[in-house]
Amino acid sequence: MAGDSTRRRFSPDDPDHVRELFACVSRRYDLLNTLISFGAHKRWRRCAASCAALKPGRAALDVCCGTGDMAFALAESSPDCVVVGVDFVLPMLDHFRSKVQSKPEGMAGRAFAVCGDALALPVRDGSFDAATIAFGLRNIPDRGLALAEMRRALKAGGRLVILDAGRPPGVAPRILFNLHFRLVVPLCGWVFTGRWGLYSYLPASLEKYPSREELADLLRDSGFVDVRWFDLAHGAATVHVGVKE
Repeated sequence: MAGDSTRRRFSPDDPDHVRELFACVSRRYDLLNTLISFGAHKRWRRCAASCAALKPGRAALDVCCGTGDMAFALAESSPDCVVVGVDFVLPMLDHFRSKVQSKPEGMAGRAFAVCGDALALPVRDGSFDAATIAFGLRNIPDRGLALAEMRRALKAGGRLVILDAGRPPGVAPRILFNLHFRLVVPLCGWVFTGRWGLYSYLPASLEKYPSREELADLLRDSGFVDVRWFDLAHGAATVHVGVKE
């Protein structure tokens, strides 16, 4: 039963748990993102979209697209480009499609939501000029395979951009960040979903997420070149960029 599954301890390494959790929070997902990031997440996504350097008329892939905010940031970053968002949580994709209809005229022919798994992307080899994944890689247990799939989907010279939560350097910023993640974030999740513990997955997933340097090395090991990264909001979020040769 769905109600019973939400009371289990969430594991970011269990795809069924990930699917169930995001299905549960899909109606409140955008609001929670805004509260948790103090309204900064859309600005971070626009920054990540600019790093994709998507040229007019080209195609981009957004993996773990959720309700579509990263895909829309990509579409808005370059005229006449087409963006395909992929996610395996159907309620999130329903919200994505609803938001397409509320966007300015023309977005409906440029942003598309497709059901699929990041570990077996339903796209052809070399189909996209850029690929992004925002706040999704830490929920994928086999990150190497996910990176290999995104690399497969890219054309030669295509860019991969990863946006995710970071660990702020410095003692004081890290204490404040941990307090926010371990107390304030689960509290917000409880207030807006009625279930304490749903959003405790955030610190659980971040604990197992690679450091900035480790993720850069993983990108290089996956065949990406010109790998670089930079912090946003004093390290609360980090952007990694790599290029397919």
